[in-house]
This record gives sequence, structure tokens and C-alpha cells, in this order.
Amino acid sequence: MQHKIFTVTLLIFIFFPLFSSAEKKTGFVSDQLKQLEQEVRAEQSIEFIAKCLSDTDFANWTEEVSHRTKLYVAIMWIDQKNYQAAAGLLDTLDPLGEYSDLWMYFRATLLVYMGYGKESLPVITRLEGRFPSDVDVLYLKSLYLAETGDLTETLKLLGAILKKNKKDGKIYLQRGAVHMLAFDYDPAINDFKMALKYLSKDDIYARQQTSLQIGLICWKIKMQQAEGRRYLEQGMALDPDSEMVRQVRQSLEAWGGI
Repeated sequence: MQHKIFTVTLLIFIFFPLFSSAEKKTGFVSDQLKQLEQEVRAEQSIEFIAKCLSDTDFANWTEEVSHRTKLYVAIMWIDQKNYQAAAGLLDTLDPLGEYSDLWMYFRATLLVYMGYGKESLPVITRLEGRFPSDVDVLYLKSLYLAETGDLTETLKLLGAILKKNKKDGKIYLQRGAVHMLAFDYDPAINDFKMALKYLSKDDIYARQQTSLQIGLICWKIKMQQAEGRRYLEQGMALDPDSEMVRQVRQSLEAWGGI
């Protein structure tokens, strides 16, 4: 999902943390996904799974690829943002088969990511009934609400998730993005800084997004050039050749550079 920020199209970044850390209260998706991964790795070799992940022509897969493996691969494709392939593979699976709740969750997630949020609502409502107050379902509903433009309720849900998972950097990042959509920049900066505090050092993609967002707000909106430059340079250094950096550089050049 994309939104226009300032004079350039920058991604307002939506995340789904596939694996929660041990310190967090996990939801049903996190728990079932861990179990699914264990079962898939027990029945298939790492090489076989890697081959499936690299071959999106799933119509020609052999019969030895199980329902579990297909579901796992589809979920991994979602994590890799290969949404079309994931949607196609999920549609070949029996929604009432093994891990039916997991299938429903990720099918609804894909609908939101691909711009069909309203179609996901019946599934979200059903999941809410099965898993009341579940953090993963709350997160999915927040994605739906953000997609449909209900920013107030989105912020409420993300706040509820953070009460359960106070150290979830990706939720802080998501909430900061929603604050940006509402043109509420001080809370956005605060959430982005909390995100940097808790995001994994290995999550270069999310950390770059966060630093660049802070830098752009400080540079262009708050007119705090020194602070903005610091965060922009910090974010660019994480992955100088990324698409995000290319977009930001275009914007900065249009504004006269830093």
C-alpha cells in the first residue's frame, strides 16, 4: 500500500512480524506458524524447501509437496512481498485443511496488502470471534482499518497491541506511519524513535525505513536540518543502494539537497 508523503511517493510501511521474540506475548498466528515450520522442516529437507521458495511456477510442483509445505511457502512469499505468487498458491489450498485458521489469517492479510481490505472484513470478524483480544488478530484488524482510512481506530488498536507487547519495534513503526498519515508529526517521531530502540539490529530494512522517516519529518516539516541530516545519513548508510534511498535522494535533490 502506498501513500504520497511530501512531494514524492514514499512507502508508508506495513509489517507483519512473522516470528515474535520470546519476550513478547504471542498470538495464535505466531504460535501456529512456529509449529507449522517445525512440521515442514521435519518432513522436508532445507534444500527441498529452498527449491519450492525459488520456484513460483507451483502448478508444476510434484505431488510430494504437501499441504503444509505449500502453506508455509505461501506465508514466506508474503514475508518476501511476493504477493501475487502467495495469493495464487493459497487459492490452490483447501481452506478447511490443516491450519485453516492460519490460511484464513494470511488470505485476509493478502487482501489488505493488495488493496482489497473490505473483502477481508468477514474473515477478520470470524477470527475475532475465535481468538478474542489476540494480538495477531488485533494487528490484522489495524491493517484493515488503516487501509480503509479509519486512522483513529487504527491508533487505538495499535496502542492496545503495545500494551501487550511493549517492546515490539515494528508496531511502533506502524503506529508512527499512521500518525504521519494523520499529519501528527511529533507522535510520529516519538514512535519512530521507539521503533529504533526495539527493532532488531539485523532488520536493516525496517531500521532504514524508520531512520529515513524521522529524517524527512525533521528536515522538511520541523525545519530541524541538523537533526534531519543526521537521521537521513544514518538511514542511507544502512543500505545505500536500496529503492528507499533512491526515492529519498530524488526528493532531497528536488528540495535543493542536504
